[in-house]
Amino acid sequence: MNTPEAATQGRAVARHRVAHFLTFGSTALLLVLISETVAEEIWAGFGVVALGFILEWSQFAIIGLTEMEWWDVRDDTLAAIGVLLLTQWLGLREKLVRK
Repeated sequence: MNTPEAATQGRAVARHRVAHFLTFGSTALLLVLISETVAEEIWAGFGVVALGFILEWSQFAIIGLTEMEWWDVRDDTLAAIGVLLLTQWLGLREKLVRK
């Protein structure tokens, strides 16, 4: 969880950032690995980005946070796109998924 002090300064503590990278990165990895085409892999990555945005917006709108946590959206996006690019570059799907 991010500290209130860090949130008021518009930043996230390292542990909070790592949590976002791990959760959204692993979600993107699972979805990319079960995708059958490159187009599905790309949609999976963007779907995780959209999920991150929707969750952060929901916290802002429903819980009543004082501001949108854009730093979390950024970290979710970096994790999802990073996993997408790494799996493409390293050919992880072909190495990890049996056909």
